[in-house]
Amino acid sequence: MSAALSIAANPDEFRRATQWLEALGQTHQIPEDKVYALSLCLNEALANVLSYSGIDAAQALIGLTFAADHQPGASAVTVTVSDPGIAFDPLRHVPKPLPATLEDATPGGGGIVLMRAFADALSYTRAAERNSLRFTVCWSP
Repeated sequence: MSAALSIAANPDEFRRATQWLEALGQTHQIPEDKVYALSLCLNEALANVLSYSGIDAAQALIGLTFAADHQPGASAVTVTVSDPGIAFDPLRHVPKPLPATLEDATPGGGGIVLMRAFADALSYTRAAERNSLRFTVCWSP
């Protein structure tokens, strides 16, 4: 089962994307903690599009796809975020070291770390002038 949504590259649309994902979670009876993991990854991916893609809301749409795979004994959902911005592979990003003190901490840079922690699989491709970041969560029913 799959679904798709296109949104503008602005934070107001990100809320709509999260609501779309949460509604799909209910439809597909995805466990609440897995919907949370998907939503967290989605929001971090969309924040990266705003920060690194070079596109703005007037230029292009961000494509979202949702694919659920329910098998006996195992289920998975993969969400793909696709944008026409400059090439940016977040999986090649090397996280900065943790600060020694709170005073040494700087905002930003933690989204990829969160995605790696919450997704069971992450992948990135660049094709047809578009970035595609996929994240998957899995569970046993």
